[in-house]
Amino acid sequence: MEELAKRCLKHYQSLNANKQQQIKEGMHDYSLITSMLKPSNEVTLHSRFLCSMLNPKGPHYQGNVFLKLFLKELPAGLRSFIDPDRATIIREKDSIDILVHDGEHALVIENKVYATDQRYQISRYIGCVQRKLFGGEPDVSKRMAVIYLSAKRTHPSKKSESLAGFALIGNILRWKGFAGCKPHPDLPDIQDDLNVEIPFHHVPYFPSLVRWAENCAEKAPAGGIRNAFDEYLLVLKRLEKPKAWRKVMTLDSYAMSLPEMDQREMYAFMVESQTALDRFIAARLFEGLKALFGEVALFERGPFKTLDEDSLYNWLTKKGKDKDWERVGAIFDAPIQPVALVFASEFAYMGAMCERPLWDKECRDANLIHGGGVRSLLRTQLDGVYRFLHYIRKRAVQCGIQVASLESEL
Repeated sequence: MEELAKRCLKHYQSLNANKQQQIKEGMHDYSLITSMLKPSNEVTLHSRFLCSMLNPKGPHYQGNVFLKLFLKELPAGLRSFIDPDRATIIREKDSIDILVHDGEHALVIENKVYATDQRYQISRYIGCVQRKLFGGEPDVSKRMAVIYLSAKRTHPSKKSESLAGFALIGNILRWKGFAGCKPHPDLPDIQDDLNVEIPFHHVPYFPSLVRWAENCAEKAPAGGIRNAFDEYLLVLKRLEKPKAWRKVMTLDSYAMSLPEMDQREMYAFMVESQTALDRFIAARLFEGLKALFGEVALFERGPFKTLDEDSLYNWLTKKGKDKDWERVGAIFDAPIQPVALVFASEFAYMGAMCERPLWDKECRDANLIHGGGVRSLLRTQLDGVYRFLHYIRKRAVQCGIQVASLESEL
Protein backbone atom coordinates (compact mmCIF):
# COMPACT_ATOMS: atom_id res chain seq x y z
CA MET A 1 0.00 0.00 0.00
CA GLU A 2 2.93 2.33 0.74
CA GLU A 3 4.26 2.08 -2.83
CA LEU A 4 0.76 2.62 -4.22
CA ALA A 5 0.38 5.73 -2.06
CA LYS A 6 3.70 7.12 -3.31
CA ARG A 7 2.71 6.61 -6.96
CA CYS A 8 -0.71 8.16 -6.42
CA LEU A 9 0.83 11.08 -4.55
CA LYS A 10 2.88 11.82 -7.66
CA HIS A 11 -0.33 11.83 -9.70
CA TYR A 12 -1.94 14.19 -7.19
CA GLN A 13 1.05 16.54 -7.30
CA SER A 14 0.86 16.48 -11.10
CA LEU A 15 -2.86 17.34 -10.93
CA ASN A 16 -2.20 20.30 -8.63
CA ALA A 17 0.57 21.59 -10.89
CA ASN A 18 -1.80 21.26 -13.87
CA LYS A 19 -4.57 23.14 -12.03
CA GLN A 20 -2.27 25.98 -11.03
CA GLN A 21 -1.10 26.34 -14.63
CA GLN A 22 -4.70 26.40 -15.90
CA ILE A 23 -5.63 29.08 -13.35
CA LYS A 24 -2.51 31.08 -14.21
CA GLU A 25 -3.57 31.04 -17.87
CA GLY A 26 -6.94 32.52 -16.90
CA MET A 27 -9.09 29.38 -17.12
CA HIS A 28 -12.03 29.33 -14.71
CA ASP A 29 -15.39 27.70 -13.97
CA TYR A 30 -17.24 30.86 -12.94
CA SER A 31 -20.66 31.63 -14.37
CA LEU A 32 -22.48 34.85 -13.51
CA ILE A 33 -25.91 33.31 -14.11
CA THR A 34 -25.36 30.14 -12.06
CA SER A 35 -23.85 32.16 -9.23
CA MET A 36 -27.36 33.57 -8.73
CA LEU A 37 -29.72 30.86 -10.05
CA LYS A 38 -29.73 27.08 -10.24
CA PRO A 39 -29.12 25.71 -13.78
CA SER A 40 -32.46 23.86 -13.51
CA ASN A 41 -34.53 26.99 -12.71
CA GLU A 42 -36.93 26.78 -15.64
CA VAL A 43 -39.07 29.86 -14.95
CA THR A 44 -36.73 32.53 -13.63
CA LEU A 45 -33.77 31.45 -15.75
CA HIS A 46 -34.67 29.49 -18.89
CA SER A 47 -38.14 30.80 -19.77
CA ARG A 48 -37.18 34.42 -19.13
CA PHE A 49 -33.95 34.16 -21.09
CA LEU A 50 -35.65 32.44 -24.02
CA CYS A 51 -38.51 34.92 -24.06
CA SER A 52 -36.18 37.93 -23.96
CA MET A 53 -34.04 36.64 -26.82
CA LEU A 54 -36.90 35.32 -28.99
CA ASN A 55 -38.76 38.61 -28.71
CA PRO A 56 -38.14 40.62 -31.92
CA LYS A 57 -38.81 43.79 -29.93
CA GLY A 58 -36.53 42.81 -27.07
CA PRO A 59 -33.76 45.03 -25.68
CA HIS A 60 -31.16 43.06 -27.63
CA TYR A 61 -32.18 45.20 -30.68
CA GLN A 62 -31.41 42.38 -33.12
CA GLY A 63 -34.95 42.09 -34.48
CA ASN A 64 -36.16 38.56 -35.24
CA VAL A 65 -32.71 37.03 -35.87
CA PHE A 66 -32.81 34.83 -32.76
CA LEU A 67 -36.45 33.86 -33.32
CA LYS A 68 -35.66 32.72 -36.86
CA LEU A 69 -32.81 30.57 -35.56
CA PHE A 70 -35.17 29.01 -33.00
CA LEU A 71 -37.79 28.24 -35.65
CA LYS A 72 -35.09 26.40 -37.62
CA GLU A 73 -34.80 23.96 -34.71
CA LEU A 74 -38.46 22.94 -35.06
CA PRO A 75 -39.63 20.03 -37.21
CA ALA A 76 -39.73 20.86 -40.93
CA GLY A 77 -43.52 21.21 -40.98
CA LEU A 78 -43.47 23.96 -38.33
CA ARG A 79 -40.51 26.08 -39.46
CA SER A 80 -42.76 28.40 -41.45
CA PHE A 81 -45.78 28.06 -39.14
CA ILE A 82 -45.05 31.47 -37.57
CA ASP A 83 -44.30 34.57 -39.63
CA PRO A 84 -41.23 36.01 -37.82
CA ASP A 85 -41.86 39.46 -39.31
CA ARG A 86 -45.25 39.66 -37.56
CA ALA A 87 -44.44 37.63 -34.46
CA THR A 88 -45.15 38.69 -30.89
CA ILE A 89 -43.73 36.91 -27.85
CA ILE A 90 -45.63 36.66 -24.58
CA ARG A 91 -44.28 35.01 -21.43
CA GLU A 92 -46.42 33.50 -18.69
CA LYS A 93 -49.74 34.57 -20.26
CA ASP A 94 -52.35 32.42 -18.52
CA SER A 95 -49.35 30.48 -17.13
CA ILE A 96 -48.12 29.55 -20.62
CA ASP A 97 -44.32 29.55 -20.43
CA ILE A 98 -43.79 31.15 -23.85
CA LEU A 99 -46.46 32.04 -26.40
CA VAL A 100 -45.42 33.01 -29.94
CA HIS A 101 -48.14 34.29 -32.25
CA ASP A 102 -48.37 36.28 -35.47
CA GLY A 103 -52.09 37.07 -35.50
CA GLU A 104 -52.93 33.98 -37.55
CA HIS A 105 -51.09 31.20 -35.75
CA ALA A 106 -49.93 30.49 -32.20
CA LEU A 107 -47.02 28.42 -30.97
CA VAL A 108 -47.48 27.27 -27.37
CA ILE A 109 -44.07 26.46 -25.85
CA GLU A 110 -44.16 24.46 -22.64
CA ASN A 111 -40.70 24.62 -21.06
CA LYS A 112 -39.81 21.71 -18.78
CA VAL A 113 -36.49 21.08 -17.10
CA TYR A 114 -37.26 18.88 -14.09
CA ALA A 115 -40.55 20.28 -12.80
CA THR A 116 -43.59 18.00 -12.77
CA ASP A 117 -46.47 18.51 -15.19
CA GLN A 118 -49.46 20.29 -13.70
CA ARG A 119 -52.95 18.86 -13.99
CA TYR A 120 -54.64 19.58 -17.34
CA GLN A 121 -51.71 21.91 -18.10
CA ILE A 122 -51.34 21.79 -21.88
CA SER A 123 -55.06 21.33 -22.50
CA ARG A 124 -55.75 24.44 -20.41
CA TYR A 125 -53.22 26.38 -22.47
CA ILE A 126 -54.94 25.29 -25.68
CA GLY A 127 -58.30 26.37 -24.25
CA CYS A 128 -56.97 29.80 -23.23
CA VAL A 129 -55.42 30.42 -26.65
CA GLN A 130 -58.59 29.23 -28.38
CA ARG A 131 -60.73 31.74 -26.50
CA LYS A 132 -58.42 34.73 -26.11
CA LEU A 133 -56.55 34.74 -29.41
CA PHE A 134 -59.01 33.10 -31.76
CA GLY A 135 -62.36 34.22 -30.31
CA GLY A 136 -63.56 30.73 -29.39
CA GLU A 137 -63.13 29.40 -32.94
CA PRO A 138 -64.27 25.75 -32.71
CA ASP A 139 -61.66 24.17 -35.00
CA VAL A 140 -58.13 25.35 -34.17
CA SER A 141 -56.38 22.53 -36.03
CA LYS A 142 -54.54 24.91 -38.35
CA ARG A 143 -54.25 27.71 -35.84
CA MET A 144 -51.89 26.41 -33.19
CA ALA A 145 -49.11 23.97 -32.40
CA VAL A 146 -47.57 22.83 -29.12
CA ILE A 147 -43.84 22.55 -28.48
CA TYR A 148 -42.75 20.50 -25.47
CA LEU A 149 -39.29 21.93 -24.81
CA SER A 150 -37.60 19.75 -22.22
CA ALA A 151 -34.29 18.53 -20.88
CA LYS A 152 -35.44 14.96 -20.19
CA ARG A 153 -39.04 13.94 -20.92
CA THR A 154 -40.53 13.75 -24.41
CA HIS A 155 -44.17 14.25 -23.36
CA PRO A 156 -46.22 14.96 -20.23
CA SER A 157 -46.88 12.20 -17.73
CA LYS A 158 -50.22 10.39 -17.97
CA LYS A 159 -50.75 10.92 -14.25
CA SER A 160 -50.90 14.70 -14.72
CA GLU A 161 -53.72 14.47 -17.31
CA SER A 162 -51.94 17.40 -18.95
CA LEU A 163 -53.45 16.46 -22.32
CA ALA A 164 -57.02 16.04 -21.01
CA GLY A 165 -59.52 15.73 -23.85
CA PHE A 166 -56.81 14.79 -26.36
CA ALA A 167 -55.08 11.60 -27.40
CA LEU A 168 -51.41 11.92 -28.33
CA ILE A 169 -50.97 9.88 -31.51
CA GLY A 170 -47.46 10.24 -32.87
CA ASN A 171 -46.92 13.98 -33.16
CA ILE A 172 -50.60 14.87 -33.20
CA LEU A 173 -52.99 15.82 -30.40
CA ARG A 174 -56.31 14.38 -31.57
CA TRP A 175 -59.46 15.65 -29.87
CA LYS A 176 -61.55 12.91 -28.25
CA GLY A 177 -63.57 14.99 -25.75
CA PHE A 178 -64.58 14.29 -22.16
CA ALA A 179 -66.78 11.68 -20.58
CA GLY A 180 -69.38 14.06 -19.17
CA CYS A 181 -68.72 17.69 -18.19
CA LYS A 182 -65.29 19.15 -18.73
CA PRO A 183 -63.38 19.02 -15.43
CA HIS A 184 -61.85 22.52 -15.62
CA PRO A 185 -63.26 25.79 -17.02
CA ASP A 186 -60.06 26.64 -18.92
CA LEU A 187 -60.16 23.46 -21.02
CA PRO A 188 -61.02 23.80 -24.74
CA ASP A 189 -64.57 24.17 -26.03
CA ILE A 190 -64.53 21.77 -28.97
CA GLN A 191 -67.42 19.73 -30.33
CA ASP A 192 -66.83 15.99 -30.18
CA ASP A 193 -67.73 15.51 -33.84
CA LEU A 194 -65.00 17.91 -35.04
CA ASN A 195 -61.84 16.21 -36.21
CA VAL A 196 -59.51 18.63 -34.42
CA GLU A 197 -55.83 17.73 -34.65
CA ILE A 198 -53.09 19.95 -33.20
CA PRO A 199 -49.38 19.36 -33.92
CA PHE A 200 -47.38 18.38 -30.83
CA HIS A 201 -43.60 18.08 -30.97
CA HIS A 202 -40.88 17.47 -28.46
CA VAL A 203 -37.85 19.74 -28.87
CA PRO A 204 -34.97 18.58 -26.65
CA TYR A 205 -32.62 20.91 -24.81
CA PHE A 206 -29.81 18.66 -25.98
CA PRO A 207 -28.89 19.15 -28.79
CA SER A 208 -31.58 21.52 -30.16
CA LEU A 209 -31.47 24.32 -27.57
CA VAL A 210 -27.68 24.11 -27.34
CA ARG A 211 -27.41 24.40 -31.13
CA TRP A 212 -29.77 27.39 -31.11
CA ALA A 213 -27.68 29.17 -28.45
CA GLU A 214 -24.46 28.42 -30.36
CA ASN A 215 -25.92 29.77 -33.61
CA CYS A 216 -27.20 32.86 -31.80
CA ALA A 217 -23.78 33.48 -30.26
CA GLU A 218 -22.27 33.42 -33.76
CA LYS A 219 -24.85 35.88 -35.10
CA ALA A 220 -24.84 38.19 -32.08
CA PRO A 221 -22.67 41.31 -32.15
CA ALA A 222 -19.53 41.22 -30.02
CA GLY A 223 -20.07 42.37 -26.47
CA GLY A 224 -22.99 42.00 -24.09
CA ILE A 225 -25.42 40.03 -26.30
CA ARG A 226 -22.82 37.48 -27.38
CA ASN A 227 -21.59 37.23 -23.79
CA ALA A 228 -25.16 36.50 -22.69
CA PHE A 229 -25.38 33.52 -25.06
CA ASP A 230 -21.93 32.32 -23.96
CA GLU A 231 -23.14 32.44 -20.35
CA TYR A 232 -26.32 30.58 -21.28
CA LEU A 233 -24.27 27.88 -22.99
CA LEU A 234 -22.36 27.43 -19.73
CA VAL A 235 -25.69 26.97 -17.95
CA LEU A 236 -26.79 24.34 -20.47
CA LYS A 237 -23.48 22.52 -20.13
CA ARG A 238 -23.89 22.33 -16.36
CA LEU A 239 -27.48 21.20 -16.77
CA GLU A 240 -26.56 18.45 -19.23
CA LYS A 241 -23.60 17.07 -17.28
CA PRO A 242 -23.75 18.29 -13.68
CA LYS A 243 -20.54 16.48 -12.74
CA ALA A 244 -18.52 16.99 -15.92
CA TRP A 245 -18.73 20.67 -16.83
CA ARG A 246 -15.58 21.94 -15.20
CA LYS A 247 -12.66 23.21 -17.27
CA VAL A 248 -10.19 23.38 -14.38
CA MET A 249 -9.38 19.73 -13.77
CA THR A 250 -10.61 17.94 -10.64
CA LEU A 251 -9.24 14.73 -9.14
CA ASP A 252 -11.91 12.50 -10.70
CA SER A 253 -11.52 14.01 -14.19
CA TYR A 254 -7.73 13.81 -13.87
CA ALA A 255 -7.95 10.14 -12.87
CA MET A 256 -10.14 9.44 -15.91
CA SER A 257 -7.46 10.98 -18.16
CA LEU A 258 -4.82 8.48 -16.99
CA PRO A 259 -3.95 5.15 -18.66
CA GLU A 260 -6.01 2.14 -17.58
CA MET A 261 -3.49 0.74 -15.08
CA ASP A 262 -2.97 4.13 -13.46
CA GLN A 263 -6.75 4.56 -13.26
CA ARG A 264 -6.99 1.26 -11.39
CA GLU A 265 -4.30 2.34 -8.95
CA MET A 266 -5.97 5.69 -8.37
CA TYR A 267 -9.29 3.93 -7.80
CA ALA A 268 -7.76 1.55 -5.25
CA PHE A 269 -6.08 4.48 -3.51
CA MET A 270 -9.30 6.52 -3.37
CA VAL A 271 -11.23 3.57 -1.90
CA GLU A 272 -8.53 3.11 0.74
CA SER A 273 -8.43 6.86 1.38
CA GLN A 274 -12.20 7.02 1.82
CA THR A 275 -11.95 4.46 4.62
CA ALA A 276 -8.92 6.16 6.16
CA LEU A 277 -10.32 9.70 6.00
CA ASP A 278 -12.68 9.41 8.98
CA ARG A 279 -9.93 7.83 11.08
CA PHE A 280 -7.54 10.63 10.15
CA ILE A 281 -10.13 13.33 10.91
CA ALA A 282 -10.83 11.86 14.36
CA ALA A 283 -7.12 11.54 15.14
CA ARG A 284 -6.24 15.02 13.87
CA LEU A 285 -9.20 16.61 15.64
CA PHE A 286 -8.28 14.96 18.94
CA GLU A 287 -4.63 16.01 18.59
CA GLY A 288 -5.76 19.58 17.90
CA LEU A 289 -8.05 19.61 20.95
CA LYS A 290 -5.23 18.27 23.14
CA ALA A 291 -2.98 21.05 21.84
CA LEU A 292 -5.62 23.67 22.67
CA PHE A 293 -6.84 22.53 26.07
CA GLY A 294 -4.39 19.91 27.31
CA GLU A 295 -5.13 16.18 27.42
CA VAL A 296 -6.12 16.11 31.09
CA ALA A 297 -8.78 18.80 30.61
CA LEU A 298 -10.50 16.75 27.90
CA PHE A 299 -11.32 13.97 30.36
CA GLU A 300 -13.48 16.25 32.51
CA ARG A 301 -16.61 15.06 30.76
CA GLY A 302 -19.39 15.97 33.20
CA PRO A 303 -22.74 14.70 31.81
CA PHE A 304 -21.26 13.91 28.39
CA LYS A 305 -19.53 10.88 26.91
CA THR A 306 -15.75 10.89 27.18
CA LEU A 307 -14.05 12.90 24.47
CA ASP A 308 -11.26 10.84 22.91
CA GLU A 309 -10.18 9.68 19.47
CA ASP A 310 -12.51 6.67 19.40
CA SER A 311 -15.57 8.61 20.56
CA LEU A 312 -14.87 11.32 17.96
CA TYR A 313 -14.65 8.62 15.27
CA ASN A 314 -17.94 7.08 16.42
CA TRP A 315 -19.55 10.53 16.45
CA LEU A 316 -18.23 11.35 12.98
CA THR A 317 -19.44 8.04 11.49
CA LYS A 318 -22.57 7.79 13.71
CA LYS A 319 -21.34 4.39 14.80
CA GLY A 320 -23.25 2.75 17.63
CA LYS A 321 -26.72 1.69 18.71
CA ASP A 322 -29.53 4.04 19.71
CA LYS A 323 -27.44 7.10 18.98
CA ASP A 324 -25.01 6.34 21.82
CA TRP A 325 -22.41 8.16 19.69
CA GLU A 326 -24.10 11.49 20.46
CA ARG A 327 -23.10 14.15 22.99
CA VAL A 328 -19.40 13.59 23.25
CA GLY A 329 -17.87 16.45 25.21
CA ALA A 330 -15.75 17.99 27.93
CA ILE A 331 -16.04 20.71 30.59
CA PHE A 332 -13.41 23.41 31.13
CA ASP A 333 -12.75 25.91 33.89
CA ALA A 334 -13.58 29.54 33.11
CA PRO A 335 -13.54 32.75 35.22
CA ILE A 336 -17.30 32.94 35.86
CA GLN A 337 -18.68 29.42 35.42
CA PRO A 338 -17.62 26.17 33.75
CA VAL A 339 -17.80 26.02 29.95
CA ALA A 340 -18.70 22.91 27.96
CA LEU A 341 -17.74 21.74 24.48
CA VAL A 342 -20.11 19.12 23.11
CA PHE A 343 -20.57 17.32 19.80
CA ALA A 344 -24.35 16.88 19.64
CA SER A 345 -26.27 15.20 16.80
CA GLU A 346 -25.27 17.32 13.79
CA PHE A 347 -23.61 20.41 15.25
CA ALA A 348 -21.00 21.29 17.86
CA TYR A 349 -21.69 23.72 20.70
CA MET A 350 -19.61 25.59 23.25
CA GLY A 351 -20.92 27.76 26.05
CA ALA A 352 -21.44 28.26 29.76
CA MET A 353 -22.98 25.32 31.60
CA CYS A 354 -26.47 26.00 32.92
CA GLU A 355 -29.73 24.18 33.57
CA ARG A 356 -30.57 24.11 29.87
CA PRO A 357 -28.48 22.00 27.47
CA LEU A 358 -26.28 23.97 25.10
CA TRP A 359 -28.45 22.93 22.13
CA ASP A 360 -31.72 24.11 23.73
CA LYS A 361 -33.67 26.34 21.34
CA GLU A 362 -33.37 29.28 23.75
CA CYS A 363 -29.56 29.35 23.61
CA ARG A 364 -28.33 27.10 20.80
CA ASP A 365 -27.66 29.92 18.33
CA ALA A 366 -25.39 31.66 20.84
CA ASN A 367 -23.56 28.40 21.63
CA LEU A 368 -23.27 27.06 18.08
CA ILE A 369 -19.67 26.79 16.89
CA HIS A 370 -19.27 28.49 13.53
CA GLY A 371 -19.09 26.14 10.55
CA GLY A 372 -22.62 24.73 10.31
CA GLY A 373 -22.92 20.98 9.71
CA VAL A 374 -19.63 19.75 11.18
CA ARG A 375 -19.45 16.43 9.35
CA SER A 376 -19.79 18.13 5.96
CA LEU A 377 -17.10 20.66 6.89
CA LEU A 378 -14.69 17.96 8.07
CA ARG A 379 -15.27 15.57 5.19
CA THR A 380 -15.64 17.82 2.15
CA GLN A 381 -13.52 20.94 2.71
CA LEU A 382 -9.82 20.74 1.92
CA ASP A 383 -8.91 22.54 5.16
CA GLY A 384 -12.02 21.46 7.09
CA VAL A 385 -10.48 19.94 10.24
CA TYR A 386 -7.98 22.79 10.60
CA ARG A 387 -10.64 25.44 10.08
CA PHE A 388 -12.92 23.75 12.60
CA LEU A 389 -10.16 23.72 15.23
CA HIS A 390 -9.69 27.44 14.57
CA TYR A 391 -13.44 27.99 15.16
CA ILE A 392 -13.25 26.07 18.44
CA ARG A 393 -10.26 28.11 19.62
CA LYS A 394 -12.02 31.37 18.74
CA ARG A 395 -15.14 30.33 20.64
CA ALA A 396 -13.08 29.19 23.64
CA VAL A 397 -11.40 32.60 23.85
CA GLN A 398 -14.83 34.27 23.74
CA CYS A 399 -15.87 32.09 26.69
CA GLY A 400 -12.81 33.15 28.71
CA ILE A 401 -10.90 29.86 28.53
CA GLN A 402 -7.10 29.89 28.48
CA VAL A 403 -6.08 28.03 25.31
CA ALA A 404 -2.82 27.48 23.46
CA SER A 405 -2.14 28.67 19.93
CA LEU A 406 -2.61 26.22 17.09
CA GLU A 407 0.45 25.22 15.10
CA SER A 408 -1.14 26.63 11.92
CA GLU A 409 -1.45 30.05 13.61
CA LEU A 410 2.16 30.29 14.78
